[in-house]
Amino acid sequence: FGGFQALMPLLGWLLGSAVTGFVKDWPPWIAFGLLVLIGANMIREALAERREGDEGAPGESASFGPRAMAPLALATSIDALAAGVDFALLGVDILPAILIIGAITLGLSAVGVLFGAILGNRFRTGAQIAGGAVLVAIGMKIILQHLLAG
Repeated sequence: FGGFQALMPLLGWLLGSAVTGFVKDWPPWIAFGLLVLIGANMIREALAERREGDEGAPGESASFGPRAMAPLALATSIDALAAGVDFALLGVDILPAILIIGAITLGLSAVGVLFGAILGNRFRTGAQIAGGAVLVAIGMKIILQHLLAG
């Protein structure tokens, strides 16, 4: 997550003002789509596990693998691409900015993983449903902000 949060503003900064209109218009829609798909899939999987009675072993989770985390990291950081374009237009020194963004995201994600592991072992299905609902809600918030601002 820290890597994606640092990489996306750098990519946006590199794109600069040449594609500002495109970069500013599409990230909310991409983030919305990815978050809703990932969140809905999490809810679907949790409900399927509940129906099948397969709660998994304590501590067992495939959701921390790169295959599951990379799309989520991309979805939650794609709006940072547009922020990177803004950084270029504002003349922000990009290296300190992306190092700070990446370090803070890495630290907070690590804390979130620790708390998630503790709560996930105890409340796995409910936590997975809640997590999916939060992702869908974040996607909805992103797209509503975009639509209301435009």
